[in-house]
Amino acid sequence: MRFNKENSKNPMSRSKLKLFTILFLMATVMFFACSDPVKPDNPEDPIEVTNEVTSIALNTTSLSLEVGQSQTLTATVLPANATDKSVTWTSNNTSIASVTNGVVTANAQGTATITAKAGNQTTTCKVTVTVSQSVIAVTSISLDKTTLTLAKGQTFTLTASVKPDNATNKTVTWTTSNYSGVDVDNNGKVTAKNPGEATITAKAGDKTATCTVTVPTIWLNEYELELIVGEEQTLTATTTPAGQSVTWSSSNTGKVTVEGSYGQAKVVAKTSGTVNINATFGGQTVSCIVTVFDCFSQDYVTIDGVKWATRNVDKPGTFAAKASDAGMLYQWNRKIGWSLTDPVINSNGGTQWDGSNATGSSWEAANDPSPTGWRVPTYDEAVSLMSNWTSTGRYAVVYGNKCKLFGSDENTLVVPLCGYRGWYGYTSIQGSGEWGGFWTSLPYLADQAYAASLIINSSVGPYMRWNGINVRCVRK
Repeated sequence: MRFNKENSKNPMSRSKLKLFTILFLMATVMFFACSDPVKPDNPEDPIEVTNEVTSIALNTTSLSLEVGQSQTLTATVLPANATDKSVTWTSNNTSIASVTNGVVTANAQGTATITAKAGNQTTTCKVTVTVSQSVIAVTSISLDKTTLTLAKGQTFTLTASVKPDNATNKTVTWTTSNYSGVDVDNNGKVTAKNPGEATITAKAGDKTATCTVTVPTIWLNEYELELIVGEEQTLTATTTPAGQSVTWSSSNTGKVTVEGSYGQAKVVAKTSGTVNINATFGGQTVSCIVTVFDCFSQDYVTIDGVKWATRNVDKPGTFAAKASDAGMLYQWNRKIGWSLTDPVINSNGGTQWDGSNATGSSWEAANDPSPTGWRVPTYDEAVSLMSNWTSTGRYAVVYGNKCKLFGSDENTLVVPLCGYRGWYGYTSIQGSGEWGGFWTSLPYLADQAYAASLIINSSVGPYMRWNGINVRCVRK
């Protein structure tokens, strides 16, 4: 149909045109409605992202359980935003230890490895299973002392008895109610520190036992003494308040005597045995245990394999009456003895000191004043005895004479510090109670020979041959 001006002016023609246009549009809509739609891309649609597990760790890498016990393992999986954080649990030996959701159960004695896995990551825990022992409880505890008196400075070790003997844990703990007065260590050793009283408690399991300890207001400087027959020692007592009168006594005056008042007393050993020396003040008594040894009932004592005579040589061929007696003095390699009292007199009755030197390259047997079966010691024997002084030597007053002591107990060698004659021309006695010594058989120079010097630093050194010194001989 042609469109022209004439048609546009025709009302009928305009109606037809409108109808045609409407029909065309309707057909177009229906066409697209019946065809498959094409969906455009939507930028707002979500994109699926997966976060992998990077590590897994357990709260412990080892467990110790008894059969029948259980414990829970906790796993930590990283990163926190991992897509799948689920954990799988396995055991390499379920007969020993099994696991469910991290709960480990001990089934039998042995070891097993528990593995936790998340994603591709794993970690392990070693489980050790033991068989439980039956617990046997402590039923009682007792002490060997329930009361105890200790003087200040004294110690005593308490012994605890825990029952039954097969108790699982028999460990004993010790405590004191008064640390400043009485202390106790982990082994039950009690130490008296200051006057007063304390309760010592021993505990095993839930059971306890006690001992009441009293520390008197008097104490001694020594609580044990070892003396030889004839030896003297001084005991000192201290009181609170200070300077109070003290009563001294001996449990056996036939063995040990004691004389004194207030704070000091002289103790003298008479015969061998053990005696208590008691000091009493204010109704309280403390004691010193004195043990006496008899080293004089034998002819010799053995020190470092050498048999030393227990007494000095007196007149040629004889010994002094007691170990503390000086005997006589001798010049080197001469058999004439000189007195230790003035005026001087020798074993032959002479009164004129001989200041000349004896000759000889050793102490000759014919000039040896030792009794039969004995001889003057060698240099090495004297050195060996002097070295023994550092470990066992001490000074003591024995039968009223100051002496130097070597060895111990019944094997004590007593050498008196009785002095000498002839030092630099002095023929009178010198150094009595301060110096002592005895000759060796070894000469030094033409006018000297070696002797043992019993002074503070005991040694063996050269002395002029004309000096008068003791002879302490040894068994041949």
